[in-house]
Amino acid sequence: MSSDRGLAERKYAILLCGHLSPALETRWGNMGQMLQTLLEEHDKREHWDILLVCDDEFPPPEQLHSYQGLVISGGAADAFGTEPWILRLKQLLKQEHARGQRILGVCFGHQVLAEALGGRAGRATAGIELGSRVIKTAPALQQQWFGVECPENWTFTIHESHQDQVLEVSAGAELLASSGITNVEMLAFGPNCLSVQGHPEFSADFMHELIQHWVNKGLLDEAGRKAAEKSLADHPVTSKDAAVLHRFLRAFLKSAEPS
Repeated sequence: MSSDRGLAERKYAILLCGHLSPALETRWGNMGQMLQTLLEEHDKREHWDILLVCDDEFPPPEQLHSYQGLVISGGAADAFGTEPWILRLKQLLKQEHARGQRILGVCFGHQVLAEALGGRAGRATAGIELGSRVIKTAPALQQQWFGVECPENWTFTIHESHQDQVLEVSAGAELLASSGITNVEMLAFGPNCLSVQGHPEFSADFMHELIQHWVNKGLLDEAGRKAAEKSLADHPVTSKDAAVLHRFLRAFLKSAEPS
């Protein structure tokens, strides 16, 4: 029997910022569903909503304020773009950050959160990054956070799929992790907002299909395909890496206060 029986249901929202191809979504679900699978704990009283903000599906304030945490997904749009839904999302994130809401950003969500809070995103200096990368954490993260003890000198591997990156970090934001290609891999904006450039919700099998999709669409040439596949083979995301990172992200999103 769950120890959470009788406790109030905790509500979370995933703000979906882009769609995969119909073929990929049919097989794998959308990115919101992938993130829910990653973050949801079935032995606890949780309710999850997926809101398609990229299709202008924004919740009214009373609904927005009923959530204990928000997750901002990846997407193909530019976080520095001027589409009305992106500008509206930035304003929402600025207001929710000021309100003390717990927010987790992933890929596009990482970039748009940085933009909303005074930083700057743009085209990645190294071009398209597709595959897996080894991430080195900064001393600020190499401590016990949110009840999760991060290993000393913690490095982990994560799947990446992006052509943009955070170029400038706002005053008050804290750099938590970098890679040899992307300097800003993880950021904290005070105790309530965390963002990651990579995709912890993507599996290796999904990445292989995503790479082939990029090739089929003419977005990736043969040299790019080989480089992406080689990175997956050379630096696989291990079950240990995934377990520690996933536990950390769940603990961050659901903790009332940092440890």
